[in-house]
Amino acid sequence: MLKRIIAVMTIVGTSACGRGDGPNAPAPAASAPPIAGPGAIRAAQNDRLPSVVVAICLPNTHVTALEPVHKKHAFLRTAARELALPNFEALALRLDDHPITDYDAATSRATFDLREWLLAGSAHVRPGGLALGFEAIPRDDLPPATQRHSYLLGGKPRAIVTLRQG
Repeated sequence: MLKRIIAVMTIVGTSACGRGDGPNAPAPAASAPPIAGPGAIRAAQNDRLPSVVVAICLPNTHVTALEPVHKKHAFLRTAARELALPNFEALALRLDDHPITDYDAATSRATFDLREWLLAGSAHVRPGGLALGFEAIPRDDLPPATQRHSYLLGGKPRAIVTLRQG
């Protein structure tokens, strides 16, 4: 399983845990928004493989992955077991059915419309928590408190967008 995840990370031009130099390398750490201070945080992920990578790269972060499709949920549970990720929890739930609303951060990767996600994600974080999304083309319809953390990906401008819960 780990070899498969490393292979996927290599295919997208990254090396372990977010450092890479290929054309599809991730945003540099300097462009990423701060989520919390040192120590454990709780993050909800509304995606599949990226949530496993986050759990590997941030072992002090409890990652909860929401995946209502049972076959994909089974993959996440297998990944957690095979990779011995005690900080990773996969739930077979849709976001709308998930009752927890006190995460430090919530992320989604192209699962929802960006505006819809920022509003839904921010409803699942504690006061001061962050909903994070990804923006390829700048939009003018995002909530007013949205912040952009820009970077280049393959020479094209992109942004991690954040909305902090009041």
